[in-house]
Amino acid sequence: MKKTLFLLLEMVLSSHLLYSYDFEVDGLAYRINSDGESVTLTFKTHTYYSEDNYYALTVVTIPEAVSNDGKSYVVTAIGDKTFEDCDRLASVTFPSSLKTIGPRAFWGCSSLVTINLPASLSNLSPTAFQRCPSLEFLTVDSNNPTYDSRGGCNGVIETSTNTLVLGCNNTVIPTDITAIGAHAFDGSGISSITIPGSVRSFGFEAFANCANLTEVHISDLASWCSIDFVNASANPLHPWYNKLIKLDVPRHNTVWEGEEAYLRNTHLFVGEQEITDLVIPDGVTEIKPYTFFCCSYVQSVHIPSSVKTIGKDAFLCLGQYCRVDISDIAAWCDIDFANPGANPLYDLCYTVYEYEKPCPEYSSSYYTGTEIEEWYSFGKSLYHDGKPLSSIIIPEGVTQIKPYAFVSLVKLASLTIPSTVSEIGESAFRPSPDWGGEFISGEIKELIWNAKNCSTRGGMCTKGIKNLIIGNGVESLPDSLANSSQIPYLSLPASMQRIGNYAFANCIYLTDIYAEPMTPPACQSVTFTKYTTVLHTFNQAVASYFDAPIWEQFTNLQGNLVIPTELCLDQTNVSVMLQQTLKLNATVTPSDISIPLVWLSSNPNVARIDNYGNVYGSHEGEADIIVTCHTLRAVCHVTVTGDLVVVTLDKHELEMEPNEIATLTPSIIGGTSALVVNSSNVDVAKARIAGNQIQVVAVSPGEAVITVKTASGVCQPDSCKVIVKGNDSILGDVNNDGMVDIADVNMVINAMLGKPF
Repeated sequence: MKKTLFLLLEMVLSSHLLYSYDFEVDGLAYRINSDGESVTLTFKTHTYYSEDNYYALTVVTIPEAVSNDGKSYVVTAIGDKTFEDCDRLASVTFPSSLKTIGPRAFWGCSSLVTINLPASLSNLSPTAFQRCPSLEFLTVDSNNPTYDSRGGCNGVIETSTNTLVLGCNNTVIPTDITAIGAHAFDGSGISSITIPGSVRSFGFEAFANCANLTEVHISDLASWCSIDFVNASANPLHPWYNKLIKLDVPRHNTVWEGEEAYLRNTHLFVGEQEITDLVIPDGVTEIKPYTFFCCSYVQSVHIPSSVKTIGKDAFLCLGQYCRVDISDIAAWCDIDFANPGANPLYDLCYTVYEYEKPCPEYSSSYYTGTEIEEWYSFGKSLYHDGKPLSSIIIPEGVTQIKPYAFVSLVKLASLTIPSTVSEIGESAFRPSPDWGGEFISGEIKELIWNAKNCSTRGGMCTKGIKNLIIGNGVESLPDSLANSSQIPYLSLPASMQRIGNYAFANCIYLTDIYAEPMTPPACQSVTFTKYTTVLHTFNQAVASYFDAPIWEQFTNLQGNLVIPTELCLDQTNVSVMLQQTLKLNATVTPSDISIPLVWLSSNPNVARIDNYGNVYGSHEGEADIIVTCHTLRAVCHVTVTGDLVVVTLDKHELEMEPNEIATLTPSIIGGTSALVVNSSNVDVAKARIAGNQIQVVAVSPGEAVITVKTASGVCQPDSCKVIVKGNDSILGDVNNDGMVDIADVNMVINAMLGKPF
């Protein structure tokens, strides 16, 4: 407690010494400098809104010299925070003796419109004019050797470095400027900015708190990719800004201040063309940090194979459903991503929501603010040369998959790792976390692992794996390869020598292991956790597995393994109509093997598959149906076609007498296809199309079903049950008089001629 009190006392004393003043002239306070000949203009007090301060000032003329006790002093500096938050101050006149304007000297002077800096000024703090959103005109005396305002640019430029150190709402950056200084536009009211191609760097917070900035115009994308941004807020594209909230609380004679975060949408233009489809030019080798930070309106990104390095958060927070198109998978695996946000696939997004928050000084007063809330969209999709990738095959010859290469990919149907890969970097296949911070399951459904000896750094998205194929020639498996996966069966090739720790831990669906190696592979203490799984091996190898470390824990060991040599599908490329079913038949050689088939669809939303090879078309599109057995795999490409048409009838049951004619009225939803009609029993009832209706004629007693569907067959049909009642009268007794005679014949003739009976 004493230590805390001493620290507070020290802070108060240091603050008093820093901001104290020696004398006052015409309402302005001055502190004598160490040379004894000059003074620094400073504030009198910043006790909130008291009368003894500068807050009420609207116009200030700073003199070149002031006198105190008979001695004259030259005014050479404006001290730190002198006019901070003087939001009524609209005009300031600087003396020709002024050399220094200190940090935050005019911070928050929201009414300042014009600044004319004298020739004598040689030290302008980067934060001197922060949060001056009304500032529209900036000039520097033409005789100033340190700063200039060339070409009427309405900006302050450090001449020796060609750095624009202060900008305002009307600044036009000259084409020879090479850098934008720290805080140059911090808190300005600028709404649009054009960045010339000569600019190579942006200083710290250069465009922080620009609430109105919605357009950034650049000369070309290649130059933009090579700019050095010190931090995210150095880039004018960054979306958030802080808005100062002030609440006067008279009861407590104080003001509560705070800053709330807001979002804006800032759009990137090359010239006057807005960039929504971002194509990085061929030849670009590096994309610097924060380059396209929070371009939430971008719908697609194309990365050429020339890119080798992407800096921190270069693509953080792209559009929610942005597609990422790459031209070379091998080159993509070799890109150095500085962090997850460097990869345009990364799925972190931001939004804001409004809420009411009480003022801590005065509990009965409230204000409405906004707060940044992060969320995850899971909407990114990967394309290769313009085609969507649901399955990724890493090309043979790739030796390393760099960290974060495929971060945030979800529901990936199939991933093939070639034999040449020796290292998979940290989080190379890591998904985005969900709301609770946990990784989403179901990212990779099928993993085809051909890497002979490969190490991983985590993030293989193993929870969603339902099918694992370990290729012939694989010698070792890395730690946690399929930890907590959903695989029902595991097949180990004869080449397997070592299996890493946790490789198959927590695989609760694992029922059978088919092990080819005659010598049991070396395992770790937690390679497996489920030992009730049936272990199948060759009869000659049973004794080896019986007492081998780890393997001895399996309680059901069987020497019945027969290895399949061939797996074929009867079709490899088929079409199926929407909401129709197609049967695929798989043939395994030899036919008497005990290893089951595993069926998988690359896109169940398009085509579903059951355990018997029945394919059902769910939605229009394309999908691969995959069947595996041990280490063998076969694929059939399925195209689901046709728009679903729903046919409905106004009646679904009719009771009729023989020879009676009835009508059904059909309606079609979702198309205009012609209709066809059929009867399940034409000896009972017949049907035909007559214009916009279906005519049904009863033939003889019994039941029939009348079905109506589209001519294309791609529809949901409808049907009507027809019940034709029995008749006890004599056949041919039309007038029901108990006999068949000439009267019955005449009635039939009259009916045919349209005459009354």
